[in-house]
Amino acid sequence: MSSVKYQQKGKTKMKKIIIIAIVTLGLMMQNLPASVTFTGTAMVSPTGNPLGLSAGQVGVWLNKDATATSWNVLLAANAINFGQVLNSSVTYNTDLFTVMGTTTVTGTSSFSLTGAIANLDLLNGISAADQYAVMVFNTSTVSSGTVAGDTYKLWRATDWLIPSDGATISYSITPEAGAKYQQIRTADLLLGSGTVAIPEPSSASLLALGVAGLAAVRIRRKS
Repeated sequence: MSSVKYQQKGKTKMKKIIIIAIVTLGLMMQNLPASVTFTGTAMVSPTGNPLGLSAGQVGVWLNKDATATSWNVLLAANAINFGQVLNSSVTYNTDLFTVMGTTTVTGTSSFSLTGAIANLDLLNGISAADQYAVMVFNTSTVSSGTVAGDTYKLWRATDWLIPSDGATISYSITPEAGAKYQQIRTADLLLGSGTVAIPEPSSASLLALGVAGLAAVRIRRKS
């Protein structure tokens, strides 16, 4: 085989390898999780505090994974139990809602909550066009988890939908299709309120209280 033919064959083989590598890379890129970004202030409660916010409150951003699921599921009695981790999807029924992130209310006379979520992956139940909302707890924190008897409010504007792959969304008083979402400033966008379940006393605790009561009665009689 002449050197010229050998070189041509080598070039053809190299071209095939390059084409295969490009196609493979393209397929790998398609399989990478898509992501979106939310920026700006999602909630503003001006002077007079119509939203009832206070500094330090935690807002948990939740994606509704199933179209048929109602947001009222989160407001039902005993839906949120005490001692649960705020930023874990399990707290909110992992089959129905996915935690996208948490942010904290700031301010003094006027209060605000940012919607800052960067590079949110569209996977694990999160898809474009899904509804999302923010649940604001009164006293529960990320470090302590849900506090028994604590109250929470669920907020959502009608255009709060997961955008398409690669999009960046901000919040504004004047929303724009595909660019700016509705900023919550009035109480009419409140979906509802709920209360963290209070633990029932266990049988062991009741028995211990009963024994302690009997002991106290005996001591009192002897004295």
